[in-house]
Amino acid sequence: MKMLGLLAVTGAQLAVAGLLVPQAGHPAARSPQGRPGDGLRKAAVWKRARVPPCRGVRIPVGRRIQPAIDSHRPGTTFCIVAGNHRISRPLIAKSGDRFIGARGAVVSGAKLLVGFERSGRWWSIGGQTEQNPATVGRCSSNSSDGCQLANDVYEDDRVLRRVVSLSALGPGRFYFDYEQQRIYLGSSPRGHKLEVGVATRAWQGVGVGAYDVTIQGLTIEKFANEAQIGAIEAGRGWVVEDSEVRLNHGGGISDATITRRNYVHDNGQIGVGGNAPDLVVADNEISFNDYAGFCTCWEAGGGKWSRARHLVVRDNNVHDNIGPGLWTDTDNIDVLYAHNVVRRNTGVGIFHETSFDAVIRDNVVTGNGRAWTGWLDGAGILINSSPNIQIYGNTVLNNKDGIGITQWDRGSSPTLGPHQVHDISVHDNTVALHTGFSGMLQGVGDVTYYTSRNIRFDRNTYRLGCNEHYFVWQGTAAVGYSAVTSSEWRASGMDRNGHFSSICRH
Repeated sequence: MKMLGLLAVTGAQLAVAGLLVPQAGHPAARSPQGRPGDGLRKAAVWKRARVPPCRGVRIPVGRRIQPAIDSHRPGTTFCIVAGNHRISRPLIAKSGDRFIGARGAVVSGAKLLVGFERSGRWWSIGGQTEQNPATVGRCSSNSSDGCQLANDVYEDDRVLRRVVSLSALGPGRFYFDYEQQRIYLGSSPRGHKLEVGVATRAWQGVGVGAYDVTIQGLTIEKFANEAQIGAIEAGRGWVVEDSEVRLNHGGGISDATITRRNYVHDNGQIGVGGNAPDLVVADNEISFNDYAGFCTCWEAGGGKWSRARHLVVRDNNVHDNIGPGLWTDTDNIDVLYAHNVVRRNTGVGIFHETSFDAVIRDNVVTGNGRAWTGWLDGAGILINSSPNIQIYGNTVLNNKDGIGITQWDRGSSPTLGPHQVHDISVHDNTVALHTGFSGMLQGVGDVTYYTSRNIRFDRNTYRLGCNEHYFVWQGTAAVGYSAVTSSEWRASGMDRNGHFSSICRH
């Protein structure tokens, strides 16, 4: 079955099947595959494509890739054979270059750690001079500032938990003393493969004048890239396809013009992202990202884009990320989210924030938002302070909240105008709610957002649980919003042609 774009069942069938989707707290709602960083997990739906035989410059294991690039003209095809190709510096391609991996070809940013010695209760190894000095990001409250430190340690292809002081060291943890250039382990290294990420990028495509580069059929892993930068830091015209991108400290892939048919998982901060024009992100599986403990209030999760124009995000399977599944934040415009399956992410499923014109259609969004608190903050689909949006044909089931619109004081774009909701149509969606709300709230003391901004919900189908109030709409001017019943929702002019039914089971 094709991964997502041609679902084997219709949206209507999924709406019925959605009544069986487990709620939060049900054992089946938890991922059976563990937590981010747990290792080389199998994909849920992605299958490695059969890459055609490569004809070009052969790169065997042990041959350095960068000298081969330097000694050939732009537009060369490099055939990377099976095996582990370790690099210590970012690769700098030339325009038109193609890097094609044979099955089993891995480009790794890690070096092996051999020669640990006993240090009291712990084990340690010195001489660790390769360090990424960049410290970027805000960490979650339970990870201190360790998320900002990019040189991770891996034991048997699993990320060890970092601590930021030797006194906090314990079994299954590591401490990197950057001043002394020494790594400490809390468990014996005997019988294990130990590695540390040293290279800050796999490929660097920004600021080097290399365009229209292709990366295909490779596994990219264990790079010490800082947050908001992909292990593959692509450039204009770059295509990243049919590859597995995993266990990198920051992002997986950033700014590729085309990101397609990849498995992007278990990265430290985020799966994919970018801020360039004319990006296409299609047919990827994006899962289990944010192992490093970045705060989802800052930036973490499946995918995030800023200041992108003409962005297309379609036919992706996005699941089990810490943070939002798919997120456009700050001055994106002309965005399409279509035919994605977005499930079990701890934040909003699809989040369009302080941005502009977008179409969100024909997505299946289930079980998201359980870790986010606040009215509408755990929505399957959420619009925050953004105008000119069409939301239709989506199946939104058993998220913490349904489909939400919020207005806060978010200022203006210097080129695109105020960050204010208006001209938003939410129609012909199916929403199942056991908890939370659908609707709109404004927190700026301006009730005209309810009366004269052309915001409409209509022809939506709701399957509601045992509560009385499942909608949020206009309250007093001081409060700005309040919970309302389905009858009050319709009386306000919303969903007059909608359908409401109960799935309450006492």
